[in-house]
Amino acid sequence: MNTSIRPIRTLLIANRGEIAARIARTCRAMGIRSVAVFSDADQHAPHVQLADTAVWIGASAARDSYLNVQALLDAASKSGADAIHPGYGFLSENAGFAQAVLDAGLIWVGPHPEAIQKMGSKAGAKAIMDQHGVPVIPGYSGQDQQTDLLLSEARRIGFPLLVKASAGGGGKGMVIVREESGLAVAISRAQREALAAFGDNRLILERYFDQARHIEFQIFGDRHGHAIHLFERECSLQRRYQKILEESPSPALTESQRQQMGEAAVTAAKAIGYDNAGTVEFIAMPDGSFYFLEVNTRLQVEHPVTEMITGLDLVREQIQVAEGRPLSWQQADLQQNGYALELRLYAEDTAAGYLPSSGTVVDWKAPELEGFRCDTGVQSGSVIGSDYDPMIAKLIAHAADRTEAFRKMEWALENLVCLGLTTNQTFLQRLVLHPDVQAGEYHTHFLDQNPGLASGIALSEMAARQIAGALSLREHLIQAAQRQQLKNLPSGWRNVPGPSPKHTWIVQGQSIDVPYRPIPGGIRVSLSEAGASAVQTIDVLQQGGDVNHLRIQMDGLQNNWHFAENGQGSVWVSMPGQGPIEVTRPLRFPIAEAELSSGGYLAPIPAEVSGILVEEGQAVKEGDPLVILYSMKMEHTISAEQDGIIAAVHVQTGDRVEAGAVLIQLETQAREAAKTEA
Repeated sequence: MNTSIRPIRTLLIANRGEIAARIARTCRAMGIRSVAVFSDADQHAPHVQLADTAVWIGASAARDSYLNVQALLDAASKSGADAIHPGYGFLSENAGFAQAVLDAGLIWVGPHPEAIQKMGSKAGAKAIMDQHGVPVIPGYSGQDQQTDLLLSEARRIGFPLLVKASAGGGGKGMVIVREESGLAVAISRAQREALAAFGDNRLILERYFDQARHIEFQIFGDRHGHAIHLFERECSLQRRYQKILEESPSPALTESQRQQMGEAAVTAAKAIGYDNAGTVEFIAMPDGSFYFLEVNTRLQVEHPVTEMITGLDLVREQIQVAEGRPLSWQQADLQQNGYALELRLYAEDTAAGYLPSSGTVVDWKAPELEGFRCDTGVQSGSVIGSDYDPMIAKLIAHAADRTEAFRKMEWALENLVCLGLTTNQTFLQRLVLHPDVQAGEYHTHFLDQNPGLASGIALSEMAARQIAGALSLREHLIQAAQRQQLKNLPSGWRNVPGPSPKHTWIVQGQSIDVPYRPIPGGIRVSLSEAGASAVQTIDVLQQGGDVNHLRIQMDGLQNNWHFAENGQGSVWVSMPGQGPIEVTRPLRFPIAEAELSSGGYLAPIPAEVSGILVEEGQAVKEGDPLVILYSMKMEHTISAEQDGIIAAVHVQTGDRVEAGAVLIQLETQAREAAKTEA
């Protein structure tokens, strides 16, 4: 193997969002010229602005831009890049892309293509690990993919069973089967998802463990035959196989277990001659046993956790190893310093089953405190669309011990401002405050067993009235600033007696009237619940002309409030202790409702129609799948809510639809009878 050193001077980052911005920062620190790439959707994105130069690579759809190998190679040529870093996701674990980069005479900042190829097949990876003494999960990973054989092997392995894509990752093509009756449907679904996501419908079957913990070890190798691990990350808090919280050290491991798993991770790295950053993933049992899951042949989303506890820059080391340099550290040099945890802030509606959301981040501000880090690819005005993953930011907290690290994260979540669209911020606040999470007593099914954490905010009546009062104060300030006449008179002044001015707001479906009387620096209102007579004074203490960021005092209690209007009639409010709340104004004039026939099934989010499972005239039963949508790297199935006949199919496979678009028309017996009577 060639071990000569070839310095990198210009690095093209074949990715987008927060990881592209993060890599660009390390490039700047190393004196390396960074090149960003961007699609139509990302022309003004922060990662584009941060790089030294940027190259347009295609339309918004990932297949036309970030997954277009030739466009990326052309961008490298046009920009004079001598190396490519793939980040994570997209083409980061595509052996063909890695080889194409090398064939073009460029440096690939990642493991060699052979390692990617070997670990790209979960079945092949298990076989290699088994040969080298790394414990693997009982299951089936053979080449024969006939349905009858898969059914037979599943019965042999036993239930519960995990059916998953051999070429998969990120939870796509994964289905848990608890009883044999659901096996055939699970196999069909997993094959379909695997083919759509990876172009490969091969499956593997594994015994499934309900009380397991998901623990991964960061590994690093170089071209000189060295391989080490940089300790573990606990990743058991997940939804749909997507990690939500990661922390290190794991609260579940003893020092002996840590050493055993670390040695197994290094064995796995050496088994494939690994020569860059990667992750070996395990599941750990309550009895201390553990099994190999897979090797992720790339930098992980959660790598900042390792950086915080080690003080190292993993991207810098990736670049240096790719240049041909030996690892900067030996195993004995490394130690875990303190605790770190990471949370992923997503654009999603947790109360609606973690459904991805889209919209504009009208106001964004990350908190600042010692030991806190925010990796993001958004800024105020950024649009979260349906073409890419809905992750907004990674929030990382580090402290001397676990209790302090969690406390810092609690403070950061309370002071984070992300307004304009639905996010999981409130869910994350609940998660880090849960006693079992704070105690480290959780497993991969924790969220399934605690569904209440994902429910929406239930405001008390007084909290809803306080929000309405704060919005009325803001509205009063806006109106006062817009006055063109009699500016020397107090706002709301009248020369004859009259009713008090009033604002009306709809907070969580409740219409709240706020009559108020202007006073110097604020307003006076009654915010008490019905039947009470207490009057509250609401003062603005710090304005400076910015009505979206106010220090408000209500009857002597001061707090910071943040507001953002999304241009669609809503005002988002960040209320102290409650997280973001969407509030609407009553319509001034009635509008005609959209003329949708009864029985219409609508797209809940912007998406691509990836499958239509019914046709006109077909009889369906309640629960039958009708349409499959693909959005933000996830598959969503629209199912029948009652028995009926398909009256109309309004979309075709491959169509891109907006939220609210009519997909399917279902005629039920009740509606047919009503038509006949009419």
